[in-house]
Amino acid sequence: MPAPRGPSCGGRASAARSRCPAGAFDQAHGRPGGTSTCTSACSAPNERLALLFRDWFRAHPEAVPAYPRFKSVLAGTVHDTGVYADVKDPVVDLVIPVAESWALATSWTPHTDTSPRT
Repeated sequence: MPAPRGPSCGGRASAARSRCPAGAFDQAHGRPGGTSTCTSACSAPNERLALLFRDWFRAHPEAVPAYPRFKSVLAGTVHDTGVYADVKDPVVDLVIPVAESWALATSWTPHTDTSPRT
């Protein structure tokens, strides 16, 4: 299914459609690895957070290794996707305030230039 298009996206596919690391949970439980495509409906409430999360990590590459490592260790320990999500979500909640501060300091907005900024 193609990514939604709409006026808030300038008629283009949602910028939240991007290549994301394959799910650590799937990899830990013998499912195919590689990459997955993350999509979000244009202007959906979670779209801004998905873009913010992505762009903050792009601007802070030193923070990147810890997040997939955490997900990998968690996935190897937990065998239920619900529990996995329940434990992972608070970690995301810790990154968001820092990313929001960065967004404010850099005038970051979704659907504009998403090149890394420090």
